[in-house]
Amino acid sequence: MIVVNTQPFALVFTLVEHAQLGLMLEPHVVQQNHKGMFTLTHQRVFSKTADYFSKNIAEEELEIIQLLDEVDDDFLFRKFNTETKKKIRTAEFFNKLCSVQLLEDKIKPYVQTKMNKVFERLRGKHIYKTGNDNNPISQKIFIAEEPAQVLFHFKQNEDGIRYYPTIKYQSEKIEFMYKGAVLVGLYPAWLMVNNNLYSFAKNLEGKKLQPFLNKRYILIPKNAEENHLQKFVSRLVEKYDVKSDCFGIQTIKVNPKAKLQMVHFYEEEIALKLQFAYQDAIFDYDSDQKIIAHLKKEKGHYLFDRIVRDIDSERKIADQLVQLGLQYSQSAFFKFPQSKVHKMKDVLLGTEVTNKYIFLDWLSEKHADLDELGISINQEEEAHKYYFGPREIKIEVKEQRDWFDVSAIVQFGEYTFSFLTLKEYILKGKREFILPNGMLAIIPEEWFGNLTGILEFSSSEDEIKLEKQHVGLLEEIANQGGKYLNLSDKLLKLKDGGTVPETDVPLNFKGELRPYQKAGLDWFYFLKSNQFGGCLADDMGLGKTIQTLSLLQKEKEFYQQETQGNLPVQTEVVEEPIKTSGNAFQMDLFAVVIENQNRTQFLQTGGILSQKESSVILNERKQTCIRCSLIIVPNSLVFNWYQEALKFTPELKILVYTGVNRVKRAAQFANYDLVISTYGTIRVDIEIIKEFKFNYLILDESQAIKNPNSQSSKAVKMLRASNKLVLTGTPIENSVQELWSQLSFVNPGLLGGLNSFTERFVIPIEKQKDTRKLQQLKAIIKPFILRRTKDQVAKDLPAKMEQLVYCQMSDEQKEAYEKVKSHYRNEILNAIKELGLNKSQFTLLQGLTKLRQIANHPLLVNSDFEGISGKFKEVTYMAETAMSEGHKVLIFSQFVSQLAIYRNWLNEKGIAHCYLDGSMSNDERQKMVNSFQNGQIPFFLISLKAGGFGLNLTQADYVFMLDPWWNPAVERQAIDRAHRIGQDKPVFIYKFISKETVEEKILLLQQKKTELANSLIE
Repeated sequence: MIVVNTQPFALVFTLVEHAQLGLMLEPHVVQQNHKGMFTLTHQRVFSKTADYFSKNIAEEELEIIQLLDEVDDDFLFRKFNTETKKKIRTAEFFNKLCSVQLLEDKIKPYVQTKMNKVFERLRGKHIYKTGNDNNPISQKIFIAEEPAQVLFHFKQNEDGIRYYPTIKYQSEKIEFMYKGAVLVGLYPAWLMVNNNLYSFAKNLEGKKLQPFLNKRYILIPKNAEENHLQKFVSRLVEKYDVKSDCFGIQTIKVNPKAKLQMVHFYEEEIALKLQFAYQDAIFDYDSDQKIIAHLKKEKGHYLFDRIVRDIDSERKIADQLVQLGLQYSQSAFFKFPQSKVHKMKDVLLGTEVTNKYIFLDWLSEKHADLDELGISINQEEEAHKYYFGPREIKIEVKEQRDWFDVSAIVQFGEYTFSFLTLKEYILKGKREFILPNGMLAIIPEEWFGNLTGILEFSSSEDEIKLEKQHVGLLEEIANQGGKYLNLSDKLLKLKDGGTVPETDVPLNFKGELRPYQKAGLDWFYFLKSNQFGGCLADDMGLGKTIQTLSLLQKEKEFYQQETQGNLPVQTEVVEEPIKTSGNAFQMDLFAVVIENQNRTQFLQTGGILSQKESSVILNERKQTCIRCSLIIVPNSLVFNWYQEALKFTPELKILVYTGVNRVKRAAQFANYDLVISTYGTIRVDIEIIKEFKFNYLILDESQAIKNPNSQSSKAVKMLRASNKLVLTGTPIENSVQELWSQLSFVNPGLLGGLNSFTERFVIPIEKQKDTRKLQQLKAIIKPFILRRTKDQVAKDLPAKMEQLVYCQMSDEQKEAYEKVKSHYRNEILNAIKELGLNKSQFTLLQGLTKLRQIANHPLLVNSDFEGISGKFKEVTYMAETAMSEGHKVLIFSQFVSQLAIYRNWLNEKGIAHCYLDGSMSNDERQKMVNSFQNGQIPFFLISLKAGGFGLNLTQADYVFMLDPWWNPAVERQAIDRAHRIGQDKPVFIYKFISKETVEEKILLLQQKKTELANSLIE
């Protein structure tokens, strides 16, 4: 029958008999007549059909309908039908496929949970029950407003113990035995009797009442009394109200004793389960059971000890565990917050990283706190139990002339031994070792991060001996909690590389050093006094050149004082071996650079000189070593260095050793204070130059030797000097490995061999994101790298603002891009299939290059292209706008062919511009720079690599980067041609990116490389 909403109707909730689930509540609408009486017209209502009847359905009733939708047969069928994928009807599922186990264990508890929620919301209201005619209003039932009370009675007689329940509702006894009472719900109990529906206090289970619906009592025979009391009655005593004349009940309150139970789930996974002991009773922290009853028999009389949990005390202890760093999970288990676990695992990279060790470390570190709180730790029975307690290390460093002796003692509780005992464990990342008492000790994870270095770089197998240049490793162990390391003032200065003694500015230096530049000069002498080399890694534009020239002028003045006898000769500068033969010195001919007369005399003696003769030569040799310094620069910077030296240090005698007309004779260097040469020249003349020993050997733009296998890198490492420096604004461009070549040049052995450095640092840092190894490497190199950024020291430098300009490709450009992308995708896949990944790199690089070119302008790969480039359109528009506003613009691209496109555009427009690429000579470069700096030319087109350094273009205040380069350092170098000291205007940088192209991927790669470099070089 269909109920219409235009006539009176009412919503009712009706108990309906379900063949498998018993009584279920259903919502129905029933039509009413004009007198408001129910008619026989009715229909089942669901939330999806309730809108039709909304005028007579309240919001609360609609929520109940939605709850009852979730116990409808169709809903239950969809939720629990996991046995078959066949299409079957709902009725077939309940009648044939639904197992008794599924019904009892899952469906019924689920349904009763939902029904309980509905009954609670309908308290104090009427519902109905269907009759035999399926009329939904056959029987009216009232849901009690509050739970009824149940009392279980136990009485002794000659047959045994009889027990039965009595029910009271609002102090009135409810007769339910033999009254046709029906249990509507079992978990918890809902009892329908005399047209009333009752629930019960203390969440009474329906099974406790079920036997008594048609029975007055249950008899416990005398011979089964103790067993029955122990197994069944004790549960009643724990949960419900009991009255007895045959056994006693006493409530006991005791203080709980907390314990953390180590539970092993898997081989390397454990958890901590919080439990509380009340005498012999053990409760899990999350247990719903609040009371436990223990039966005992005294003088023939039974007595239940009813032990009540102290929930407040338990919660306080749980809160204290949270304060100690744990987080409550579920089922009484405590874990670490997920963010903390990830952080710990990052720290632990390189060791055995598991949940197990995170907990074991925590238990050792917090053992004293747990003891103070009275929390014990219980371990499962194993062959070895874990030791939890104090773990300490004491380190003493003794300073020798060229190394440090490190004495380290570790202590685990009562056991003390040398740290070297743990060497193999530390180096292999193993956490566990067995103490003499058989317990397993866990090596603290910070020992791996902070102490691995002193073992890896120790020059001795039997003791810990560090070379002086590894002083940075001491920083890792200087501030260990609970460990003490006493260092001398000198060691502290070496370790920190911070407070260095001041030195005077050279008297004849023709310039003014800014405070940070003066600090750079002091740092140079700090390195020299400790016989270290270093890397000046200031931002581009902060004056690395002027700081270096002040050093060389200072060295000249020192040399002049020394040769005039005002200072003692620095005999320690001479490092070549000298062999004695009687009273004479036998010296290596090629290690001595002197005048021809002395060389002839040396040859005439057959290599044997008298003491007097050798002293003369030795003195000249010392002076030679002290005087001349060599600086190696890229070819494009030779003129710049020469001009800067003339300006700031005119007293220096300078030789530019490059060009086809150079005199290839090392002896001539002795007559100069400074030799300026190029990487290319050094490679060609290495056999000549390597025989001369310089005072300072300095590499500018030292990233030129970042590849240790390059000819430039191999050549410069053959050169000899008393002191070595490298200058670069970008010590790391692409990889951590680039540090090795540069720092191994200034301090050989600092980072070990290349292969060991790759395994020890490069792979863990770059591939595994090992922050522990990053920190260790940072500590090693810190004393030898001085880096200041513009933000830190050049406060007067105008602002620099960068902006990404995203360009939409034109339709023709998109078509060309997709065509090339599809072509090279197939080419690459075929190449990998036929040649393998390693041999397919060229095809991959070729494809990426073409895509990058098309993203800029398809003309770069197809001279017949006649369409429009979206980027070209955007760049030219912004260029015209900038020119109209009076700005001067640097336009950088790595593609010379792209610069040609913009050059043609400028020529067509009749716009003056300068141009520079790698094919131009130094004279041409300088001419272009002067024209732009001094003239009214608005644009300077520059090849990215040709103009990346050596140019001072402070007249420009706009920089256009037409295409992103894989290496962000190269872009920064280009930008700093304008944003450098001398600039008095804000600099605006615009990076043009074509959307939905490989250029967006390059930006992501740039970000990763920048983050790596910034995290390592501070």
